[in-house]
Amino acid sequence: MKRHAPRFSKDCLVPMISHSDTTRRVAVSKGVASRSRRAGALALLFSIGALAGCGGKEADRADAPEPVATHSGLISRLITDAQIAGSTTESTVELAGFRLTEDNRGECPWTAQGGTDQIQARVRPPGGSKEKKDMLAALAIRGKGPKSFTHEFAFSRGECTMVQLFITCYGEGSENLRVVTLDEKGKVAEASEKITLSARPEPHLLEIVIPRSEETSTVRTGIRVEVEGQKAHAALLSMSAFNAPVQGLMPAVGEGGQIEVDHSMRFAAGLVEGAPWEVELACDGEAQGDVLLDMSFFLPAWAGSMARSTAVNVEYEGAEGPATVSVDVPKDARSSWSDTSVKLAGLKPGASSLRLSLVDKDPHTESVLLIGDAVVTQRSRQPKSILLITSDTHRADHMGLSRVSTMVDTPALDRLGRRGIYFADCQSTTNVTNPSHIAILSGIHPRDTQIVDNKTQLAQQVETLAEVFQSQGYRTFAAISTQHLEHAQSGLGQGFDRFESTGAFKRRGDQAVEQLEDWLAETDGVSTFAWLHLFDAHAPYDPPSAAESKATKGIAKGGGTLGLADEFVPYWIKSRGIENGDFVDALYRAEVDWVDEALMGLLGSERMKDAFVAFTADHGESLRTHNVYWDHAGLYLPMVDVPLIIAGPGVEALRSETTVQQIDVGRTLINLAGLENTTYPGRDLVRAAIDEAPDEPRFAIAAHGLQASVSAGSWFYVLDLRDYSTEKTPHNWIYGRGRLFDRRKGVNTEENLADENPELAQRMRDRLIEFLESASSEGLGKSGSIDEAAEANLKALGYAGFTARTDSKWWTRPEDKK
Repeated sequence: MKRHAPRFSKDCLVPMISHSDTTRRVAVSKGVASRSRRAGALALLFSIGALAGCGGKEADRADAPEPVATHSGLISRLITDAQIAGSTTESTVELAGFRLTEDNRGECPWTAQGGTDQIQARVRPPGGSKEKKDMLAALAIRGKGPKSFTHEFAFSRGECTMVQLFITCYGEGSENLRVVTLDEKGKVAEASEKITLSARPEPHLLEIVIPRSEETSTVRTGIRVEVEGQKAHAALLSMSAFNAPVQGLMPAVGEGGQIEVDHSMRFAAGLVEGAPWEVELACDGEAQGDVLLDMSFFLPAWAGSMARSTAVNVEYEGAEGPATVSVDVPKDARSSWSDTSVKLAGLKPGASSLRLSLVDKDPHTESVLLIGDAVVTQRSRQPKSILLITSDTHRADHMGLSRVSTMVDTPALDRLGRRGIYFADCQSTTNVTNPSHIAILSGIHPRDTQIVDNKTQLAQQVETLAEVFQSQGYRTFAAISTQHLEHAQSGLGQGFDRFESTGAFKRRGDQAVEQLEDWLAETDGVSTFAWLHLFDAHAPYDPPSAAESKATKGIAKGGGTLGLADEFVPYWIKSRGIENGDFVDALYRAEVDWVDEALMGLLGSERMKDAFVAFTADHGESLRTHNVYWDHAGLYLPMVDVPLIIAGPGVEALRSETTVQQIDVGRTLINLAGLENTTYPGRDLVRAAIDEAPDEPRFAIAAHGLQASVSAGSWFYVLDLRDYSTEKTPHNWIYGRGRLFDRRKGVNTEENLADENPELAQRMRDRLIEFLESASSEGLGKSGSIDEAAEANLKALGYAGFTARTDSKWWTRPEDKK
C-alpha cells in the first residue's frame, strides 16, 4: 500500500533531550533522555509531518535572484532558495497499520501487557472536547509500571523506517516511551530514542524514526511500543509502520524545517548522497570582503552506519572557472550542531551558481546529513543591527531612571535610556511569560491570540517580528533563558535562523549574552535581528554571590517576618532558611543588578553603538502586595508596569510620560529599520513619544483568563473573570469582583476606591467588558501543537479535524451564567 508522505509543518523542530510538550515528535537519534547537556544524551525530534518538506508560509522565489541589498549582506538562504538537482521517485509504503474504532474492536491486532489491567476505553480528542459524542476508541493499560503495546507482522531488517502513533499517557507530569522492532525470537532488534511526552488526556500524534542497526538477523516479527510507566494510564488509538525513503525522513531543501539538537534549533534541511542541492546566486560585484558560505552540520544517529565518514563538496563558479572546496563533517556533529564557514574565493560577480553534494568515503554505505542555517553572505556597506532585550519579571520601578527609590544599580540600562527614549509609563498586556512574549513578537494582544498559558504554541500562520526581518535579508537569532519559551511550547522559533536555550528552567543571563555575542561576531558586516531573553529576575531568586552581598548588606536573613503563613512560603525561601521579607526583596534587587551587569559588555560594544535597541519586560513582580508574595499571580500594577527603552541612530534622547504598551515594540523596530511599508500590527512608539500622543486605554488579561484590567489616565481597574483559588498564594479570585486603584498613590497601592467612585468604576468596568466581548471568535494558538499538517494526518487516519480550543467568551455576563 502506497501513501503520500505527510508534510512537515513549519515547526518541524525539535528538542534534543528531555523536555517535550508538543504533541508531535519523531525520535531520530540515539542516547538516553536527560535534562543535562551532554554528548550522547540526544533525541532529535521532528514534528508530525516528518516525511517531506516543511509547509507553512512559503518564501517568494523569483526565477532569477536579485543582487544582495546594500543594507543586508545576505546573498542566499540555501535552505529555502536551493533545490535538489534532478528528481526522486521513491515512495512511502505502509507496511501495517490499524486504527481502533467502536466498530472494529474485535479485529484489533494489538496485544497489551503491563499495568494492572487492559481495557477498551474512550479518550478525549485533540482540542480537549469532553462531549461524549467526540470521544475516541482506544486500548488502554491502567496502573503504574512498565507497559507495552505489540503489533505482530513480518518484515525484513531495515524495511520499517518510521512508526506513526496516536497515543496518550495521562496523569501529572510527563511520560517516556520508545518504539522497538522485534527479531524472530521476540527480542529487541532496533530501538528508537526515548521520547518524553507531557501527560494529558488528549492523545499525541507522533512519527518516530526507527534507527538503522548492525544486528545481523534479517527477519523482523513485529513492533512494540514500550512505555516506562511513570504515569497511571496509557491508551493507544492508532499505530502504523512505514517504509519511508531516507530523504523523506528529513525536511526537504527548498522548504526546510526547524530542527532542534540539544536545545539549539536551526532552520535546516536534509542532504543525501546522490541528491545534491543547487542554487543560483547573484553577487554584488561592488561589495567589499570575502563571500562566505556559513552552515551547520548534524549527523542523525538514526542513520546508523550510513553516516560514518562523510564530506560536503561545495562547487561554484569562480571568476577563472569552476572551483571546488571539500569540507569534512566533524565527529562532534553527532552530538550537536557543528558550525563551519567556507570562503568562496574568486566567486564570479553577478549571476552564478553553487552546488552542495554529500560524499561518503566508505563506498559500502549511504550518507545522510542535516544542514542548518546555510547562508551565503558578503560584508555589506550598510549593515543594520536590531536588538530586542526582554528581562523577564522586571518591575518598572526597578530601574535607575525610574525616579523611585528601589535601591537598584543599573548603570548600563541607565546609559541606554539616556541616549534614547525612556518610557516612564509602559504596561504589559498580561502577567505571564509566553503570552506576553507572543504579544511582543506578533503585535497581537492576548485577547485575540487567546493564548494565556505557558504551553500553547502560537499558530504558524501568524507572521512574527523575526519573520518580517528574515524576509528583508536579516540574519535572525534568539538566545532565551527558560525552557518554556522553547519553540515546542511557545511557537516563537518561527522566523529565527538560530534559536537556543539550555533546556533548563533558568539559565544565567551572562550565558545567554555570551551565546548571542558569539553569533554576532560570526555575522560582522551582515544585518541582524536578535532577541535576547533574560530570566534572572524570575523566582527563585538566586543571584551571583557578589550581587547578593551588595544588595543584602545590612539586612538579616532572620529576625524579621515574611508576612504569610508557612504553607504559602515558597520552597526556595524555606530551603535557604530565610525568615525576613526584606531579605527576599533584596535578593530580587540583586537579580536586577545582575541583569544590568550581564548586559554591560554587550550594550557597550562597538556594534551596539549603531544598533537599534529595545529593552523591556514581559511583566513585573509583586513584592508582598495584594497577598501575592514574590510572584506575579495577579493582575495588579506591580505586575503590569514594565520598563521600556528604545535607542538607536536618530532616536531623540528624552524621557517620555506618554502612556504606552510593549506590544508595540515590534512595529516600532520595523519602522526604525526603514521598513515602514511592511504590514505589521501596532503603532510607532518613537513617534508617539515625540508627538506626546494622547492617552489611550490599556488593557491586559491575566494568566488563564482569571482577571482583566484597564488603565486609563491615573486610574486602574481590575475585574475577576472567574472564581479561583490556589495553594500557591493566599490570594483568590471571585467572579465579578472589581477593584479601582489610583495610580497616583504609587505602584504598590492596595486601596480599593471603587466604593468611593462608583460611577467611574462602572464606566471602566463597562469599557473593559466591551473590550473583552469584542474578541475574535477564533484564537491563534495551537492546542497540543496540532497544526495544519498534523490535522491532515489525523484526517488521513480517519479522525475528524480537530482544532485548538478557542473561547472568545473571556467574560460571562451574570445573566448568562448557569
